[in-house]
Amino acid sequence: MNGFPGGPPPRFGLSLGDTVAAMFAYQGIMTALYWRDTAPEGRGQVVDVALTESCLALLESAIPDYDRFGVVREPAGTGLANNVPSNLFRSRDERWVVIAANTDALFRRLTEVMGRPDLADDPRFATHAARSFNQSACEEEVGRWAGERDAEEIERVLVAAGVPTAPVNSVAEVVRDEQLRSRGMFLRHYDAEIGSYMTVGITPRLSETPGALTWSGRQAPGADNDVVFGELLGLSAAERAALAEEGIA
Repeated sequence: MNGFPGGPPPRFGLSLGDTVAAMFAYQGIMTALYWRDTAPEGRGQVVDVALTESCLALLESAIPDYDRFGVVREPAGTGLANNVPSNLFRSRDERWVVIAANTDALFRRLTEVMGRPDLADDPRFATHAARSFNQSACEEEVGRWAGERDAEEIERVLVAAGVPTAPVNSVAEVVRDEQLRSRGMFLRHYDAEIGSYMTVGITPRLSETPGALTWSGRQAPGADNDVVFGELLGLSAAERAALAEEGIA
């Protein structure tokens, strides 16, 4: 579903499956622990998570769309089908900016900021359905307006008007973001092997048990078995030694 019509589907730039699968695994572990603590038997259970299935869970309505209507989602570039305007637009200073004003109320706010309130009454753009049928023409108008302004101005005026927008940031711009910094989302840490480095902060944020970054995790296999098996699981030194002899730990 990614990419542009007629072109090859691009690979995602991140290991999304690994990250999402870990999140689903965490949810499964917490659910299993709750079930163990509340069920009469007090038994544990297997938490089975696959990377493919974790990604499949993110497909929103793609499966029912196909099953009920035979719709096979095709690449649609940077836009969203039936959500117009909601796309990337190039600013005067050659940055990409997302503008998402696909509801009738949001589109009217956008046209007022653009100084073109007539567009909200234009039969081609007046309703959600009409804009979907006239996506190119609608987004051409928005793109023309955005192209005459710098990204900073676009964000400022649209945020003030309550229209969802955001620049597409590089990682260099992300780490300078004042909101993320004020939220503590960048932490400085030290690793014995690679030295000092910045990493992403903790999310979700919990009021009573916020957590903290204490270590990176050593790379040598089994380097922390004594902590995991001993301090966390309560196995004795003899039990840990027996596991090591069996090649388990």
